[in-house]
Amino acid sequence: MKKRKQPDYGDQIARARKACETLGTDTPACSICGEDRPVVLERHHIAGRKYDPETMILCKNHHALMTDMQKNYPSDASLEPTQLERVGRMLLNLADLFRILVEKLTEFGHYLIELSQASSNGGIE
Repeated sequence: MKKRKQPDYGDQIARARKACETLGTDTPACSICGEDRPVVLERHHIAGRKYDPETMILCKNHHALMTDMQKNYPSDASLEPTQLERVGRMLLNLADLFRILVEKLTEFGHYLIELSQASSNGGIE
C-alpha cells in the first residue's frame, strides 16, 4: 500500500506571515470584532466582487455573515453594472455593516454599564 505524502504547509509563523501578505498588512484585524489572528481573516469585497474592487478585512465569521446578507440584494440589473448600481450596492453593504456594528456597540455599552454597577456595589474597581 502506497503512503500518501502529507502536504507541507509550513510552520505557524510562516502561515501567519503568508496570511498577512495576502491581506496586505502586517497588523490585520477584523473591521467588526477586532479579531487579529491573520489565519482567520479574509478580504471582503464591500459592494461585491463584480461591482467594486474595494475590500475590507473581516474574520471568517463576519465575512460569511456579510456575504450572506449580500444575497438579499436585488438581482443584477444588467450585464455591465452602471455607476449608480455600484454605488447602490456599496451603500447596501455599508448599511449591513452598520447594523452589525450597532448590535456590537449596544452589547458593549450594556457590558460596561453592568461592569460599572458591579464596581459601585463593591465588586470591581
